[in-house]
Amino acid sequence: SCFLDDELTAGRVMCWGEFEQGVKCSSGIQRAAGFQSNTMGTALPFVDLGSTPETRRAVRLFQGGGHACAQFAPSGRVKCWGQNGGGQLMVGSFQGLVGCAASDMGDHLPFVDFGGANAEMIEMGLGHDTTCAVVRRPGVGQGLVCHGSNMGGRLGYASPGFPAPSHVGSMLPFVDLGTNLVPLLVASTYGATCVVVGTRASSTDAITTTKGIKCMGDNRAKQLGLPAGMFPHESTIG
Repeated sequence: SCFLDDELTAGRVMCWGEFEQGVKCSSGIQRAAGFQSNTMGTALPFVDLGSTPETRRAVRLFQGGGHACAQFAPSGRVKCWGQNGGGQLMVGSFQGLVGCAASDMGDHLPFVDFGGANAEMIEMGLGHDTTCAVVRRPGVGQGLVCHGSNMGGRLGYASPGFPAPSHVGSMLPFVDLGTNLVPLLVASTYGATCVVVGTRASSTDAITTTKGIKCMGDNRAKQLGLPAGMFPHESTIG
């Protein structure tokens, strides 16, 4: 688990739990925190996200099953750390864990590339081994990008083997949510991703109304709100 509070921690992030799950493995310290009193309180270090004024004050924190991401102001840039076996940190590699060595963190931890220096991350949803983000790209518009395990179609891309580690930045295309539909919010869980979508005029990015929710991924327990056995990645994406 991780915690961020502008008043209590002045925008600094603190994490605790099993380091093997990635989220605590964030300061080059390979040990668990929280099982004993001497690992908490003043003994619990801040996550080292960098030495610049920007990276020492996060404004939003997103958490998944074994990884986490922090967004900074005023740039809106994002850094992610933790488990990365499926490429869910969106840093161009499948490095299993990012954060278990001091050389992984701080200024060594790269910012996520969402499609160029001027791309803006609006919302994020982190699942067990996935990361999805609502992104606005200048000259392109607002769309959804996802990375990590695409098993069961949970990322919304048609190919089970997509994306590869190299598919970051502008190489990572928007998920096809349908004609003139724009993602507004995204939530991910184990095996599934759901997106709140709105409509827009065909010639602009102006959102006119909220249309509804689209979900993709594993539907064996009807967790997508669809009839059992209906898999959106096969029949209803777009």
